[in-house]
Amino acid sequence: LRLLGLSHDAPFRALVAMLLQDTAQVGPETVPFANAAACLQAYRLGMRRPLGGMKALVEGIGQRFAALGGDLRTSTIVDRVEAQADGFEVVTRRRDRISTRQVVFNVPLDIAARLLGRSLEGRLGRRERRSRAAWSAFTGYLAIERSAVADDGPLFHQVLQDYDRPIHDGNNVLVSLSSPGDEGYGPADARVATLSTHTRPADWLGLDRTAYESKKADFQGRLLNALSRALPGAQDRLLHAEFASPRSFQRYTRRTAGAVGGPPVSRTNSNFLAVGSDVFGPGLWVVGDSVFPGQGTMAVVLSAVRVVERITGRSWESLRSPAPRIQRSS
Repeated sequence: LRLLGLSHDAPFRALVAMLLQDTAQVGPETVPFANAAACLQAYRLGMRRPLGGMKALVEGIGQRFAALGGDLRTSTIVDRVEAQADGFEVVTRRRDRISTRQVVFNVPLDIAARLLGRSLEGRLGRRERRSRAAWSAFTGYLAIERSAVADDGPLFHQVLQDYDRPIHDGNNVLVSLSSPGDEGYGPADARVATLSTHTRPADWLGLDRTAYESKKADFQGRLLNALSRALPGAQDRLLHAEFASPRSFQRYTRRTAGAVGGPPVSRTNSNFLAVGSDVFGPGLWVVGDSVFPGQGTMAVVLSAVRVVERITGRSWESLRSPAPRIQRSS
């Protein structure tokens, strides 16, 4: 930005800062150039929503996993993972014991360490701090009368409310809409909108009920203001609205303080200095936003692909290819 004389161009710098905040968890003053270019490239290629929503995507993956012979257990809490002579034993809240040679954790390092009974000291502690998420989110989930939103309009709106305020806490809001008529989200006569903004988990800790409800109402107003900027009149045509804070993320994802999104990308924790998937040693793996290559759907999937390749010793391309047909001679 400095080399191109754009560092003082407030609208352009704010746009870049907003997009990087949502993809790299930090602004252009910190993200390495190569990482920033990759993050911004995702927007150039275009953003999309899966048909039927993330629920349909996850259910489809689960169905494919089961069809391949996988044992998928939903609503199952894991209490601990114990090392055994020939591998590991996963112990669930229901007291089931599952023996396995390899374990893959899709949780941050502090939770994985707790399940393994390991202390976060020394080298492991330093890596956990390097991979720790700094942000949570305040989110809104709305159903809007379909007639209030143009069917041919964009599905995504990035709203900045004030150039002079930080790029979080309701100033930078991503508004994401369902496609018209996609009943995987809701009735055909409604459009579903998801609104989100970054907020620091520590700002929500220690609040009594009155202070918490007041803060939540304030953030709710900020998100609805952003909705009105993106879609004038939509706020008056709401069919349903509910909002979630970092406390909600903590409750439903069980992440510490509701922190999500992975660490802010910097020179000290990315690329060759990022925490690897094998941080806990042989037979134990971590995927998700805490390890290389970082947060976001594409990056999280890539972290899992790399683990599958290392466990099987085969490339992802060969694993995805259909099994060759055997020709039998007469």
